[in-house]
Amino acid sequence: MKEDYELFTQHVENHLPDSKDVDSLNHTQDINRKISQASLDLHGLTIAEADQAIKTFMQTARIKKHTGLMIITGKGNHSNVPGKLRAFVKEGLNHGKFGKIKKFRPGKAKEGGSGVFVVQL
Repeated sequence: MKEDYELFTQHVENHLPDSKDVDSLNHTQDINRKISQASLDLHGLTIAEADQAIKTFMQTARIKKHTGLMIITGKGNHSNVPGKLRAFVKEGLNHGKFGKIKKFRPGKAKEGGSGVFVVQL
């Protein structure tokens, strides 16, 4: 389990762009222009795995000074309980479970629609 966690953490860190690549985006307040800074795909994870993945992802994003994130939950169409992961993430974002955020919203159709949350730190 520790080995899986370390591999996941390394994967997240390797897929976050350097803050210098997105500095020009930090000057705007429009969350729609910030969504491509960093993303996390939760497809196939359990609630417990997703919880740890999001916490690690958010912590890493804060360290790298990212302000816009995309959390991909999927729509739950292939799950025994459709939307369970999506509901967990929404609840966690609403109640600060993953740390303080400025705001979040569901993705627009071109971003992945209801299978995505766009988060502003």
